[in-house]
Amino acid sequence: MTTRTDTRTPTSRGTTKRPSGRSRTEAKNRAAMDPRLRARRAEVARAEGRRRLRIVVALTVVTVGVFAGFWAVDSPLFDVDDVVVVGNDRVDADVLREVAAITPGTPLLDVDLQGAADRVADLPWIASVAVERSIGGEVAVVVVERTPGQVLPAAGGGWVLVDVSGRQLERVEAPPVGSIPVAGIGLDGRLGQPVDADAQRVLRVLDGLSTDVGEAASQVILDEGTIFLTLAEGGRVRLGDHTGLEAKMVALETMLARVDLRCLHEIDLRVASAPSLTRRNAGTDPHQPVTDLETCQ
Repeated sequence: MTTRTDTRTPTSRGTTKRPSGRSRTEAKNRAAMDPRLRARRAEVARAEGRRRLRIVVALTVVTVGVFAGFWAVDSPLFDVDDVVVVGNDRVDADVLREVAAITPGTPLLDVDLQGAADRVADLPWIASVAVERSIGGEVAVVVVERTPGQVLPAAGGGWVLVDVSGRQLERVEAPPVGSIPVAGIGLDGRLGQPVDADAQRVLRVLDGLSTDVGEAASQVILDEGTIFLTLAEGGRVRLGDHTGLEAKMVALETMLARVDLRCLHEIDLRVASAPSLTRRNAGTDPHQPVTDLETCQ
């Protein structure tokens, strides 16, 4: 008689647990997997781990940077330490600092650069301005000043220095030596503001005088809209308005060099291509011909 021994593993219920088909398949697949494929899968898993680690590190750095930035903005390391003025000659540096109104100790990022530049630009002498800040705590106010040009009379007395554009820059007690006096206009003296239209016309004439004419002229006069030059040797030049100045200067230089100007009453240059000359004589109409240039007064 033959006895069979049951080799199956008993379970808690007294039954035998057999390996499932799936487990046998997985075991078979593991046994059959190519070593290169297994290595590739392991490398992919490691690469994914490294990518996740980089993301975590980057987020940590950004978070720390943000908190450090907020701390730095509020710290004395990023406050205004000094306000430096560059390019000034006529305007005192302390005046520029006061007008810019940038207080040392103010956080750099809180400085209103445009507002400071606008305030400085309103000063009469300032042609342009740039306000810049640097990480080192320095704020620079860089200015370009206007170039003084002519001196014109003020309505209430005295004189006003203006630039070529007609902006009123500064009040002065007297015209500079060598300048040509002006009559017939009176500026309002509002520094930083432009002169009126009549003064603009006179300015263009003054700026357009040639060297020879400037040396011969003793005064510029605006009379009822007409501009005259009085000559140091006597007589006057009627320019009319400020247009065509270049041609008028050429015609006047020619007449000053080639024409006998004794007894001169007026040179009329309103039409530069057809200048006319009238002379004066004692007790006679200056528009009448003068026959004796020795006796005229």
